[in-house]
Amino acid sequence: MNFFKRIFSDKSKQTNGIQTDNMDVFSDATINQKKSIANFFTLLSLCDEGRFDPKEIDYISSSVAHWGFTPYDFQSYFKNTGKSGMCNDLLTLSKVQKETLVISSLQLAECDKDINEKELNFIAEILIKIEINENEYGKIVDKYYSLKKRSSIENILGIKLN
Repeated sequence: MNFFKRIFSDKSKQTNGIQTDNMDVFSDATINQKKSIANFFTLLSLCDEGRFDPKEIDYISSSVAHWGFTPYDFQSYFKNTGKSGMCNDLLTLSKVQKETLVISSLQLAECDKDINEKELNFIAEILIKIEINENEYGKIVDKYYSLKKRSSIENILGIKLN
């Protein structure tokens, strides 16, 4: 996990946090995968101070609002499946979806202030469970920061989203 923290902290010095405008890359994800993404964002938001920052609430709301379920829906799903169920759902995402999840998690962690160690530890824990290795993570972080000024998911992932 130290590797994940080191890569991110080396890159995050020049960050201002950006909002994910387009979560369409998850359009073909199952409803359970989408609920697990929402739960991942929720857990990440709570891991630093145990409460939501208003900017985190805005980020999560704008990211998942068009999926058509309520916070009760994804929270009750988590109560039934737990963290292991969430990780199993996230594990089955496509490579591009996993990249977007990493980028979105960095954006979310940055939106309230600098990313702290608890957030990085949580991100690293989940990435290991969904089989994103240190090398892949490093490449995604490099891509994220090298293209951050353009700040669109399309540019970060190098694909054209509809």
